[in-house]
Amino acid sequence: MATLSTSSGPSKGITELAPLRGHVCLPGEPVLMAQPKAVLAIGGGLRLLAQPLSTTTTTAAGEEPKALTDVFLSEYCAPLRRSSHHLHAHIPRYTVPTPASRRYAPRASDPVLAVIARKVSQHCYYCYIGSSTLAYLDALAFDGATKVSRPRLMEGDVVYCYVKPRSASNYADGARCLAGSGAFDTSNEVEVSCMAAEVGLPPKDWTSGEAVFGPLRGGRTLQLPLSYVRRLLTPMENSPDHAQQRKRNRTEGEDGGGEVPASYLLHLLGSRVPFEVAVGLNGLVWVRGLSSETDTTAGVRRTVAVSSCISEAQYDATRAEMEARVEAYFPS
Repeated sequence: MATLSTSSGPSKGITELAPLRGHVCLPGEPVLMAQPKAVLAIGGGLRLLAQPLSTTTTTAAGEEPKALTDVFLSEYCAPLRRSSHHLHAHIPRYTVPTPASRRYAPRASDPVLAVIARKVSQHCYYCYIGSSTLAYLDALAFDGATKVSRPRLMEGDVVYCYVKPRSASNYADGARCLAGSGAFDTSNEVEVSCMAAEVGLPPKDWTSGEAVFGPLRGGRTLQLPLSYVRRLLTPMENSPDHAQQRKRNRTEGEDGGGEVPASYLLHLLGSRVPFEVAVGLNGLVWVRGLSSETDTTAGVRRTVAVSSCISEAQYDATRAEMEARVEAYFPS
């Protein structure tokens, strides 16, 4: 079996059976082959072709048996894509984009925006996160929160949090993940939390103003397609290989024609106007423009302009399109 990791970038021992551009794969179509020792990352939309129970092929006497090549099939009607993982740029990551979905399927450690639906008790809230069931949030699930010092949340308040991974004991009690997807079984409740240490981030007291997760005050909340918010959270590729590719594209006259992550749009906006943004993988995005000492209405105007720019740019795919969009809202 090929080694499956959570990384990406071109590698040896991999054969792409479908073109990366101008070709739409059909469900069940073989799109990728990997040698047994090839290292690659397999994302959504791909599945491994079932192999015989024996992992080697029979050969003539005296010859060493050869391991079978792994073949991956497309699960959707969409193009094959290759990208670079933000941690291991030398390993390729292949995906077939899933069809646009209106409903969010909670996955462990996903950052989400939760809207308080109602207060169940003194120490628990039910939240809307766009899934088939409500999520619950413990009133003390904030860094530095105590029974005396904790956020007092009201119905309609927005909280930036994450889907809390379930422990092994919880799985034994019946909570489980959908096989192969990492998504929670929707028949069970989903818990969200704002304790940063549980997802490997430095904890900051919720009252310090430096906490990664917590209540979001003011601003505006947008409802955007799930596929678009995933692109907003895709890291920009700043590796040397990517820089060389951009230089090569400029030489060939192709600069601005290739697709870039939608996070490039946020980078452009941040260079033109001061604002805060929280992006949830459940399709909710919170935006707040920062105020100015000389203009009391600057915060509101920036909030409206940035929100509109992000909403309208969901179909922009290239650098040129995103730069033109930002220039139209915030001329240099």
